[in-house]
Amino acid sequence: MFEVKVGRLFIMGVAHVDKMSVERVRSTIHRECPSVVALELCEGRLAALKSHEDRSLSWNRNILFWLFEILERTIGKELGVSPGTEMLEASEAAQEMGARLELIDMPISQVASCIDDLPFSEKVKLFIDGIATLFGLILPWRGKPSLPMNSDEVLIEFRDRYPTLYECLVEDRNRHMAVRLRSILFNTTGLVVAVVGLGHMKWLVQEFMRFEQQGNGYSFGWTISSS
Repeated sequence: MFEVKVGRLFIMGVAHVDKMSVERVRSTIHRECPSVVALELCEGRLAALKSHEDRSLSWNRNILFWLFEILERTIGKELGVSPGTEMLEASEAAQEMGARLELIDMPISQVASCIDDLPFSEKVKLFIDGIATLFGLILPWRGKPSLPMNSDEVLIEFRDRYPTLYECLVEDRNRHMAVRLRSILFNTTGLVVAVVGLGHMKWLVQEFMRFEQQGNGYSFGWTISSS
């Protein structure tokens, strides 16, 4: 896990199906005592994570969303942690510390609409790659899945193979979260802890380092911890 502090903003990068991330989210929020905890979630996704109904698959979604959901749950089962557990843990820790909870991600309906509008060629590649990955996970002789160590390399490969999806899932959401975090910083005092996926962290750190330079001086600190 990677942690960077830029002015009043403390950005935590997490893996979404990683036990260590779940444990460290809670310990970091308790240690830092923030006034605000901002999560890479929207209202719909948080409600789904908290709902008992979320344990069943969302069959009403398009086939690509359904495939993503199966893959995420399969990997989470193999690694012993349910998808989104780190976000729920952060939400609970925020409540325990009396911090205000803010949801900064793009609405899931907007993401779903973007996936619906993908070029046909990307949809075909996504479906084939998803099925191949799923079979690789469930075959009896497969090894236990592991989390990628270099998120930059993963993002580059993802961007090259699915340029339109990358723009939707990474670039558009990066910009959306940056706008939300700026608004939170302008309208609050005290430390703001943002919990985001590792794939978004580097861009957000660079954006807020520039933002800090354009404001009342420049200050940032960083800590690195591995998981």
